[in-house]
Amino acid sequence: MSQFKNDPGLKKPHIDPLNMNFAPTPEMLLPATQEEREQLIRMRESTTYWKDAMRRFRRNKVAMACAILIVVILLFAWVGPFLMPYSYDVGIRGQERMGPSLDPFHPFGTDNLGRDLMVRVMIATRISLSIGIVASLFILIIGTLYGAISGFIGGWVDNVMMRIAEVFYSIPSTLIIILLNIALKPHLTRLLDSNAFFQPLRSVGPGLICMFLTFALLYWFRMARIVRGDILTLKNSEYVTASRALGGGSRWIIGKHLIPNCVGSIVITTTFEIPSAIFTESFLSFIGLGVSAPMASLGSMVNDALNGFQSYPYRLVIPATMIALIILAFNQLGDGLRDALDPRMRD
Repeated sequence: MSQFKNDPGLKKPHIDPLNMNFAPTPEMLLPATQEEREQLIRMRESTTYWKDAMRRFRRNKVAMACAILIVVILLFAWVGPFLMPYSYDVGIRGQERMGPSLDPFHPFGTDNLGRDLMVRVMIATRISLSIGIVASLFILIIGTLYGAISGFIGGWVDNVMMRIAEVFYSIPSTLIIILLNIALKPHLTRLLDSNAFFQPLRSVGPGLICMFLTFALLYWFRMARIVRGDILTLKNSEYVTASRALGGGSRWIIGKHLIPNCVGSIVITTTFEIPSAIFTESFLSFIGLGVSAPMASLGSMVNDALNGFQSYPYRLVIPATMIALIILAFNQLGDGLRDALDPRMRD
């Protein structure tokens, strides 16, 4: 700039401030050709947030492999039992204590009562996945609404609601499940036996119902804190101010603007909560606080296999491997979703 000022041979461009109108020529108003349009599309392809996130997720080979593994496990748990000629609770006389083999009828072997282990693993995987998914839905609904209300209102209401969440966080979940089992088991058993509406829940027993209640009561605080943090960041945005100026109420702003902009964090947290709930269910079933016999979960199958572990190690290895695969797959899927949905990870 200094060279331009000091060089007398260079003339500055003259701009008339009174004549700023631009008159386009007729050639400039002609529509673009097809070749020019295709070149523009190649130069700047239109995309959206979700399309861009899906593109980055597909580039993550580990996350894609885990997503395929989860689909295979879901088919194994929900479709597999319909293809098997045996039921999970029916023993086959004369075929007790069979080991794993290439036999198409008993590839995983049988237990002490002659029950096919492959069918039992399918049903146990279905129960464990159902618990993880249902518990995550409880966490999603309660945590999202609680955190959104707390972060949007703010002030002393936010302080009180977060202190309540911290109180729930400090309560040990195992103790609550034991107390709920002791207090509610007789009443739930009587309700399940007397009311035909709850007949489908008789096979899982009151222990599983108490587990669902515990997840709904105690495991939503992490989701609430994450959503609250996002809401505190977003509630002062321009589009929220514009919506409030146009007469939008609190319910409209939370449901239409704030929560949809927190979907990335909500999806990631929900994905991570599924393996956490499955692990908690497996542990509680392992210590005898889960589903009732003859129904099986992966944790209860591991517990049943402990007595004969030295003679029949496959009875413990198979359900334990399934637990490890499910938790590993969901954790890696959550990592992939976090990388794909985080705007800071864009390349």
